Amino acid sequence: MSIKDLFHGAIVSVQEGTLLKDVAELMDARCVGFVVVTSQNATMNPIGVITDRDIVVSGIAKGLDMQTTKVEAVMTSQLVTAHPDAEISEVIALMEGKNVRRILLVDSSGCACGVVSSDDLIKLLGSELSKIADLCSGQIGTSRRHHANDFTRMA
Repeated sequence: MSIKDLFHGAIVSVQEGTLLKDVAELMDARCVGFVVVTSQNATMNPIGVITDRDIVVSGIAKGLDMQTTKVEAVMTSQLVTAHPDAEISEVIALMEGKNVRRILLVDSSGCACGVVSSDDLIKLLGSELSKIADLCSGQIGTSRRHHANDFTRMA
């Protein structure tokens, strides 16, 4: 299964130059903790990402003014990305190797097209494990190993 089967919804993004106050308000309004930062040329080519943690740890804790500080001051510009056709195991390995909880998905032209979080992966894997558990419980007590004509029984 590729990662594109897992992500959903629109990407929340802001353009460079956006104030931290406005990013925080957008995160609150959209119930997200991860926003893609794009250049002002109106494409979805990402130049960075910002998390709610970035705002708190790199912004507020360091005394930056939320009313005047722009997103570039605290965003992460070294992006960790994957292609939508990447296998889930590849994305998990990438998250582990880069120590991140979210991966930005970018298409062949470099445009952001989705975000996958560790929560998304946990939900998927939990669902798959539940299916396996249901399969196993459905088979308990249905074995007919000892039929009357079962010649493998011990005498």
